[in-house]
Amino acid sequence: MGAIETGQIQNPFLKIAIRISHTMYIRRYFSLLPGGWDEYQRWLPIVAGARLSEGIFENEGWLLEQANRGL
Repeated sequence: MGAIETGQIQNPFLKIAIRISHTMYIRRYFSLLPGGWDEYQRWLPIVAGARLSEGIFENEGWLLEQANRGL
């Protein structure tokens, strides 16, 4: 979970700038990634399942959702 979702960033203009930057970064990243978004979606449940063993309790709910999508 990021700083925006946890309420750590209060400035609305900064929130907008972060979201725009994040969106631009993600679009560019997946345009360069072989297999793109589809491959990412195929691997996400597998990686989420592996991350569950790391004890990151703040993300446990989201990781469980992603891992269960692959079942």
